[in-house]
Amino acid sequence: MTELEKFQQKFRTPACPIRAFRQWAWSLRPLHAPLGAGVISANRYEPHVHMRVIPRYATLRDFGGTTWTDESWPKPPNSSVGPTLVDDQAKAMIARILG
Repeated sequence: MTELEKFQQKFRTPACPIRAFRQWAWSLRPLHAPLGAGVISANRYEPHVHMRVIPRYATLRDFGGTTWTDESWPKPPNSSVGPTLVDDQAKAMIARILG
C-alpha cells in the first residue's frame, strides 16, 4: 500500500470529499476535534504532502444532533479526540461548507 493510499484510508478522503482539483483534494476529517476540521492533500504518490484545516472556537457548537467542544482551546488542538461524524452529518457538513 502506498503512502497516499494509507493516508486516504486513515482520513477517509474518498468518503468525505469537499472539493477535488487536479493537484489537490480537500476532505472533511472523519474524527472531528473541533467541528469542521478538514484535510487538504496533494494528489501525488510519494512523498505524500498534506495540511490540516482546523477551525477553533471557545464555546460549544451544535451540529447534526451532536454537541462539539474544542477541549484544548486556546492551546494547540488535540485532533485525536472528539465525536466522529456519521455519514448523514458528514454530508450535511460538506453541504454547509460549500454553501
